[in-house]
Amino acid sequence: DANPATADFSTMVADAAASAVETVRTGDQMAIAGLNGQAGLQQVVEATMAMESTVQVSVALRDKLVEAYQDIMRMPI
Repeated sequence: DANPATADFSTMVADAAASAVETVRTGDQMAIAGLNGQAGLQQVVEATMAMESTVQVSVALRDKLVEAYQDIMRMPI
């Protein structure tokens, strides 16, 4: 693992994306386990809420990145 103080931006984004994907996968797996009676309601709710929060943050980050890209493209050369 890279030291967070020395990690470059692309590494930080890649790590965050990998973490987001893992959170969503865990939420999906927990929902399936709940439907099969292998997980409690509390676990399913917690995993679902973590997944929802992760998706909201990811969408907000994507929107900001797109907005920044559009601002850069509008700059005169």
